[in-house]
Amino acid sequence: IADEPGEISRGEMCAPLWRYGRDERGEKWEDAVGGSDLHTRRSDYHDCVLEGKVEQQGRWFGFRVGLDDAANPQRFAYWHLGAVSVNREMNLSIGRSEKGVATHSEMVRLGAAVSPSGTPFKIIYHGTSAALYLNGKMIQQQDGLAPRGGFGFTGPPKTIRELRIRPLQKTEFLAALAAAAQQKSELADLGLDDAGGKVSAAKAKGLE
Repeated sequence: IADEPGEISRGEMCAPLWRYGRDERGEKWEDAVGGSDLHTRRSDYHDCVLEGKVEQQGRWFGFRVGLDDAANPQRFAYWHLGAVSVNREMNLSIGRSEKGVATHSEMVRLGAAVSPSGTPFKIIYHGTSAALYLNGKMIQQQDGLAPRGGFGFTGPPKTIRELRIRPLQKTEFLAALAAAAQQKSELADLGLDDAGGKVSAAKAKGLE
């Protein structure tokens, strides 16, 4: 389709595809066409933080948490940020997918935006709660999730950089203190390094 140089929209006529590469700003995973989901292979993460930088090249950007399966997820929670409503007045859609059936609500939230030049983010997954942060500010917290699950990204064209998963810091706890005291984080079975509360001490792995 659109294989002739003179045909229009050749870049958009392509199967969804993630490409790993480098540019002047470093390593990146890019979904240039859009419509591709990127999920963690593992779906048993818990009491941890996913963080990095994301770039929005389309109308909206989507984050997922609590995925039950990487290849065919039926259960997860999500945040969609950007032009998420028909009238474009709302900039945040939050929702759940249960057994493949999605429910959501839309709202206006200051700071709920991903820029084309890159926005730092983190998702705190603690107990049965998860919170999305952009530029160091909490955007929204979802409760009542599965205690273990994977992470994911979805939406139109987008780019992901500086991605890593690390242990929780004490200042990032979302669950009740009593529950946190009873539920010790099992870092060993997740392959995470205990940084003793120091984010900079966690070992970094290549983005690829």
